[in-house]
Amino acid sequence: MLKEVDNISCGRKLITTLYVVVLSWAIISAYFYNQHYINLKTYDVINGKITLEDATLFVKQVTMEQYKSNIRPFHGDDIWYYNVALELPDKLVTPFIKLCYFYSLPYEFNDNIAVLKVKGIMTYDSLSKLDPFDIYQMYIYGHKTNYGKNIGYTHRGNDNIYLFHVEGEGVATDIKTLGLIIDNKHGDREQVLSLEPKWETKTYNTLQERPPEYKFDPRESVFKTFRPFENGNADKLQEFVLPKLRGDFPWARIKHDYWESNHTGHFTYMKEYQGFNDVFMYTIVFNERDDLQTDNTAKQPVTDIAEQKLYLIDTGEAWRIIDIGPVTELSH
Repeated sequence: MLKEVDNISCGRKLITTLYVVVLSWAIISAYFYNQHYINLKTYDVINGKITLEDATLFVKQVTMEQYKSNIRPFHGDDIWYYNVALELPDKLVTPFIKLCYFYSLPYEFNDNIAVLKVKGIMTYDSLSKLDPFDIYQMYIYGHKTNYGKNIGYTHRGNDNIYLFHVEGEGVATDIKTLGLIIDNKHGDREQVLSLEPKWETKTYNTLQERPPEYKFDPRESVFKTFRPFENGNADKLQEFVLPKLRGDFPWARIKHDYWESNHTGHFTYMKEYQGFNDVFMYTIVFNERDDLQTDNTAKQPVTDIAEQKLYLIDTGEAWRIIDIGPVTELSH
């Protein structure tokens, strides 16, 4: 009888221990899961166009980050678990890194100071290989303080547009007004854009989604149209075309066999096109690869065979297509 009682007591202790372990694991996991949440404050700028001597700026957005990233998954090899991962079988490396990243503190949060970013598009009148920010300097000013002129930008191929951001650190979170200061390379003042942000806050779980660096990137809008273009799906394309032009849009021009080819492209800013101002033209370049000499696509010669022009404007809510040109075959 006593033996049965002891067995029952041991069973209860085991169940209690398992319950405590599982509960502790759940609490710890919930804590680390919540460490991957960030709040991003954003302000979409209206009428942020700035005309300079040989460039045009479109200031699109201001963001406020009250967090600083400590680590990111698969970025950098100075974290202890990267060294451990190198010793694991290949199939275990990714799951192990993801697990370690989950149980980490990826951000430092601050309630009083923030990183402020003013973001936009800079366009140049010519395709110059000169770094555009060698010509102009930009920085954020507010509370009688210069918050620095850290500038980052993205530029692709033959584009004459640059996606940029100007970053200021140590900004008070209660800032009401700020200015984007633009000087030329000699230090002379070119323009000042005054801003009074009306913040909207969005919460991200960075295990699932990260804030876009440039949510106004016209290239992303163009990429979304490629599948309907390739399928000749005019109904799906309707939503990408400016509503008032849908009835007279040259839908027949989207139907051709070149969509079966590889294609790349580049942007060109146009000040005016068919009565619309500030038009961005995307030239779709269709090409074919010569696979006779090698199966390695990276080494296969590429020949441009045709191109087609797509014209877009920013309505303030989204990029919309206003026209598409005919296909032009290229001589080669």
